[in-house]
Amino acid sequence: MFDPTIFDNIKVVLEGIVYDLDLEEIIQITDRKDLVDLASMSRTYSIQFSKKQNNKISAQCILSTSVEDLSMEILEHDMQQPGCKLEVNFVIDFVGQSIDEVSNQAQIIEKTLQKIWENRPHITQKFSFESNQEVTEVLIQNEIRLDFKRKINENQLSDLEVLIDQVILSLNTLKDKVNYPT
Repeated sequence: MFDPTIFDNIKVVLEGIVYDLDLEEIIQITDRKDLVDLASMSRTYSIQFSKKQNNKISAQCILSTSVEDLSMEILEHDMQQPGCKLEVNFVIDFVGQSIDEVSNQAQIIEKTLQKIWENRPHITQKFSFESNQEVTEVLIQNEIRLDFKRKINENQLSDLEVLIDQVILSLNTLKDKVNYPT
């Protein structure tokens, strides 16, 4: 037998919280990945979801750990505190709007998220677009990344439910703040 790692313990709790919300039909899970990178010996778990009534905005929680953190934990080195990185991403799909219209909303989005998250995470927004040949309208995606710039461990397990509540609040608030063409 082996003891589960910090990564495994956090992943199980995070996954359980999100799947419970899916079962309660508050959200719908749209993607899930559990990856081991053999080149860097790192692990990444991601789970993506959206509100049932709005699939133009989705959220993704990404949990990752490095070989350094895994080895510190397994070998019980006390040099640094091992842990995992947790990142929250949002993707907003805009169809039929110009890049100027979408980029004008970037400040509204950032201010909205800073208020919800109390200025804690570092927020970046990246816009991308491609022409959709079938619809003949341009799809512009805004990928919003919330980086907390710190590691978490089992001491923060009780904070995960609050974090997911904040993610859902962000989805609801962004739905109300973002302008979609009618």
